[in-house]
Amino acid sequence: MLRLTVPVSLALLVALLACTNPFKAGQMSDASVADFHRKLNQGQFHDIYVNASPDFQKASSEKEINDLFNAIHTKLGDTVAANRTFINLSATTSGNYVRTSYETAFARGKGEETFTWLLVNDHLTLVSYNIQSNDLIVK
Repeated sequence: MLRLTVPVSLALLVALLACTNPFKAGQMSDASVADFHRKLNQGQFHDIYVNASPDFQKASSEKEINDLFNAIHTKLGDTVAANRTFINLSATTSGNYVRTSYETAFARGKGEETFTWLLVNDHLTLVSYNIQSNDLIVK
């Protein structure tokens, strides 16, 4: 019994690590964040919302998300640069998740953004978004 359990456990661990390679997940998140910022800069808020996960859509209405993104873009301007500062991978019974944080420079301020993505078949889908920015509050 033990002989079967150890190889099966090792095989599952290898499969899990293959699905959640931190380097690959970081690259995928960087690309997804760049796409998010491109859409934010171009005012494509609807596109961000409809392509996000059902959990994202349940958390806030499209109008609430549009209002948030409009405020971010109006007050802070276009995204200039985003540098990843944190990555966390988690495998759960409901899926594999990638959580990343970025120090983001905008044309008129800065902020720290946190994204949570659902990883399915080498594709990331937005689950949650958070921004912390004093510039967003005081402008």
